[in-house]
Amino acid sequence: FWVARLCHLFFEGQAMLTANLSFEDLGANWDVSDTALQIGGSKIEIFRSSQLSWSTRRFDGGQLLWIGEVADPFEAADAEIRSDLYRDFDAAEGICLIVHDNDQRVELVRTCAGNCPIYVARGKGRLAISWRFEDAVAVLDRAEPDILMCQRYINDGMNQVRDQVIAGVQMLWPAERAIIDQSSTKFEQMPSPQALMPAQFAEGAVATDEFLRLIAEAMSENVSRANGALVELSGGLDSSCVAFAAALLERPISSCGVIHTGPVGVQQSSRRNEIIELCSLQDFTYPAAKDLTYQSLGLPGFGVTPFDEMYRLQCSNLLDLVRSTIPELDLVLTGMGGDELVKDHTLYRTDYEVAGYTSSSAVVAAACRSDLFMRLGLWPKSPLIARPVVDFCRSLPKKIREDRQIHKLALVRSGVSDAFLFPRYYEHFGYVSDLSARSFDFDDYFSTSAIHDWRIYDIDTVLEQAREATLYGFTPELRTTLFFLCKLEAVLRSYV
Repeated sequence: FWVARLCHLFFEGQAMLTANLSFEDLGANWDVSDTALQIGGSKIEIFRSSQLSWSTRRFDGGQLLWIGEVADPFEAADAEIRSDLYRDFDAAEGICLIVHDNDQRVELVRTCAGNCPIYVARGKGRLAISWRFEDAVAVLDRAEPDILMCQRYINDGMNQVRDQVIAGVQMLWPAERAIIDQSSTKFEQMPSPQALMPAQFAEGAVATDEFLRLIAEAMSENVSRANGALVELSGGLDSSCVAFAAALLERPISSCGVIHTGPVGVQQSSRRNEIIELCSLQDFTYPAAKDLTYQSLGLPGFGVTPFDEMYRLQCSNLLDLVRSTIPELDLVLTGMGGDELVKDHTLYRTDYEVAGYTSSSAVVAAACRSDLFMRLGLWPKSPLIARPVVDFCRSLPKKIREDRQIHKLALVRSGVSDAFLFPRYYEHFGYVSDLSARSFDFDDYFSTSAIHDWRIYDIDTVLEQAREATLYGFTPELRTTLFFLCKLEAVLRSYV
């Protein structure tokens, strides 16, 4: 079967998992090349990224494929494959695919760290495992909406849920395990995490230095491997802290930002310029109002996944602009999860969400950003959702977490002005979203509707509200409902 009991292959510059497997092939030889892994007639797709490595190894009773930001951390423990070790590993994102030879069974295990979405689906005698939603849908015997999950998507938006809006597609989240055979898929959620409680400062403590150091540590290996690294810099507290932490690594870093219109945009540009100068960043910008949110949903590729960014088109066009100057760009650093660092009760979940070590909104936001970046061949890193950063902030006294004081103090000590910390305007994309909604014909968009045909939601009532809002203005709640309605409609049209 293999020349040796253990045959280990390691490749630099590979990428996250995309597998389409026939259960009949699971006992076949693994034929490994530098671009793919062939198992009989089945294939695991590999594409290039400086940020990820992969390796295979044989163990007694099966074979294991590791893909992650570091080499297999438990390769030496080849006597026994312990999924719990991988699930508790928080130093890097990674996933194990374990094939058990005797019973045509596949085991999937994710590390605790994670940004990337991983979808799982069975059908047509095959198993799909991929970060691309459409790969999972493709193996289903028939694509139909999951009515309940569609309704939750419209009402609540994106959440850390198992079942997706297309019935039969499920998500494997960080620190989870899935056991899959021809007849069933069984998931094990993250074991109940132990949350640290707030403590008190030791005499002379300076928490802000450690805060930035931990953020820097969470992305240091990624930055050191990158051919070109970019910070998403909105000018807010979270992305600014990431920029200052990245500067501690003393590596060339660029920045980019989608810029608001009017006086809010002037303020945003001024605040960003402070960070750009202090961190010596090469910066790129794109106007937020140049592309409209709702109108973009009719473009090719914008109905592919339900886990998506509301401002995907603006961000994609901005990244195209960056890559025209920095073609070697391969890493994007985000500030996703910064709001949640100072909140209480971040382990709380709705009754239909899965467990996690930090706020579900932070994990979901990171997954959405990952889809955007990975489709452009870029690896995303969100250091603010790293477990050491989350645990550190949980252990801080409540006073320094209130009103995001930890962020503000870190920025003050890094050199920002008082005007940066206390801006006149609240910087938000609500204006651009409202402009898009006012100029969008929702009646025409829903003149033929999968949501209506499948009796998922009462669209007529929302359309009446949209007609009135076109004259008097859209509330944030109505804009959000309309976006998820339109997004879901685009997704269902792509598959159902």
